[in-house]
Amino acid sequence: MLHRLPFRAMGGEMLVVMEGGNSAPSIIDEIPVWFEGWEQTLSRFRPNSELSRLNQTFDQPVEVSDTLWDVFQYSLS
Repeated sequence: MLHRLPFRAMGGEMLVVMEGGNSAPSIIDEIPVWFEGWEQTLSRFRPNSELSRLNQTFDQPVEVSDTLWDVFQYSLS
């Protein structure tokens, strides 16, 4: 059986589709939460995101989260 979970994220409509038994896998409800966390960290459109705050502090070292650091490192490769 296919289980579907539509939600909004990143300025668009998202859809999770997972195969499972009669009930949806428990992880399906966590996926929108993951996207919200990534947006709070990585969005350039949210003025309070970690990335936006980093972009405002160009003249001093800033500690960043593992998520932001990993994405930054990946972008360099």
